[in-house]
This record gives sequence, C-alpha cells and structure tokens, in this order.
Amino acid sequence: MSQNKKTPKHLIGLINRHKSQTEFTDEILWAKTLSLENQTSITQQNSEDWWIGRQVGLNQMIDDALYEYGCYAGFRYIAKSFTEIEGKRMRLPIGLDHPEYKEWRVEYLIRE
Repeated sequence: MSQNKKTPKHLIGLINRHKSQTEFTDEILWAKTLSLENQTSITQQNSEDWWIGRQVGLNQMIDDALYEYGCYAGFRYIAKSFTEIEGKRMRLPIGLDHPEYKEWRVEYLIRE
C-alpha cells in the first residue's frame, strides 16, 4: 500500500494519545528510582522492563495503524526533557548518540 496519504483525524488523536502515554512511561520510570515508600502502588506493581515493553507495544500499535491506513510518515527519537520554544513546551528530536536517547521514546510524524 502506498504510504503517501494524509493522516486521518482519528489517527492524529491516537498519535496525540501516544505522546501522553510516552510521558506517562517516562514518569513511571522516574518514579521507580525513588525509595519504595515514596512509590505509588502502580509504580511498584510492575518492573521497569514491563513498562518499557508496554511502551514498545504501543509504538508497534501506532506503526501498524499508520501502515494500515497508508499514511506512515515516520518517527523521530525525542528527548526526555522538555524545552520551551516560543511559549510552547516540546520535546526536541535527538540522535542515537544523545544521552537521553531511548529506543522506545519516539514521536510519530503526521502527514498533512
């Protein structure tokens, strides 16, 4: 299937939800560095590998949906930290050699 179609609205919503889930995964992994008494039960229930595996699964789901609709535009690895540019809070794209690089931390691109 050709991959040059415009990204449908419902998939843009899915991509936006994916962004919030990536932030959630980052927060959980940060919380796992705290002492047990300072962790919530959801943080304690699952291992770091479980949370990363969950995020990898979410990434694959987005990949599959974008390919299925013929609108896959790629992704980029993003930083863990946020940067403010022109009053907008965002995560900057990073390369594989960046200290914040994680294979699972990606942002999907939208074809307009």
